[in-house]
Amino acid sequence: MRQLWRAVAGASLVAAQRPHVELAAKQAKELVTQGAFKGDRTYGLFAEKDNFQPLFWDIEATWNNPRGSMIAGHFAVNARTGTLWNLEGSVCNVITSARLERYRATLSGALEANLSISLRLSRTRPMECSIIGRTRASR
Repeated sequence: MRQLWRAVAGASLVAAQRPHVELAAKQAKELVTQGAFKGDRTYGLFAEKDNFQPLFWDIEATWNNPRGSMIAGHFAVNARTGTLWNLEGSVCNVITSARLERYRATLSGALEANLSISLRLSRTRPMECSIIGRTRASR
């Protein structure tokens, strides 16, 4: 019985120490390009890890707008699941589209190691959404 307990404890320890696979900044920016801008690459995207929520890439989109604001959008990408959030306005949206899902399918190898925790992490919202307090899905 003691040997069985050691084997189970050892297996749990190894599973807990397995590193989680996370998306790189380039992959997170491509998710924004495919999901929010339908593949249009004329937008400048600046990505950085959120200091307060390291699970998310914080991405700001800019464009050349001589008459107004250069900010085209503000997004968050869950680095482990690839969930794309639109943080503009008073409601946080999870962005989904066929084009975005096709690109996410190409990343399935990178995200495959996270399948066991994917459902729980997909419910994790960026901090901005918690402050706003309302979310909805968009298509």
